[in-house]
Amino acid sequence: MKPLLIGALLALAAQTGSIIPQRGEPASPEGGEDSADAQQVLNDFSRCVVLRNRRGVESFLALIPGSPGWSRAGSRIATSDCLLNGELRFQPPMFRGALYEALYRVQFGSRPLPDLTAAPPVNYAGADFASLNEVQRGWVALQTFGDCVVRGAPSAARALVLSPVGTPEERRAFAAVMPALGPCLVAGVELRFSRPVLRGLISESLYRLTVSARGSAVSPTEGAQR
Repeated sequence: MKPLLIGALLALAAQTGSIIPQRGEPASPEGGEDSADAQQVLNDFSRCVVLRNRRGVESFLALIPGSPGWSRAGSRIATSDCLLNGELRFQPPMFRGALYEALYRVQFGSRPLPDLTAAPPVNYAGADFASLNEVQRGWVALQTFGDCVVRGAPSAARALVLSPVGTPEERRAFAAVMPALGPCLVAGVELRFSRPVLRGLISESLYRLTVSARGSAVSPTEGAQR
């Protein structure tokens, strides 16, 4: 992998909780600092936001992480109306993944899984890749990795996204996804993700590939039920 892209991925590590370990260590999910209860609160919150403010969610998800105004866009849709009590602190990348999980559950959770292995390509870069900054390019690399994992193990990816956080079902789903990680790695680079980050990446690619496979509109969130 080019040094520029490695630098971008390292820059993303501070935002997402993903890290690049020493070469030779296996790519695997590992426990992050967030508890399962905190992750579930964020998931419930995100579902509420999707149902209440689909247009705002579309605007936020249309931005590649690292784009100007990206964090502010996430903050604008994080309405307190969706929080029963107290306060909720989260990083924008975690919120993004939770929103995609909510979208998948709402729109496709009760529908059969289409053939994702033959789904048309998803343009994660949006605009011209050459015009993206270093952080944006790094994020597109992570999205491409997630796309490869979902195409390699679509049923396991779906089971993971639909599994309750912190349960035996989630652990079994992570174990089933694991074999698909290695073949998706770029030669010479090993990635290790916290469970919430990997789940978020898989949620995004699962949703967007399902939209692509079903021939839905280009918008990543069009068609979500209210």
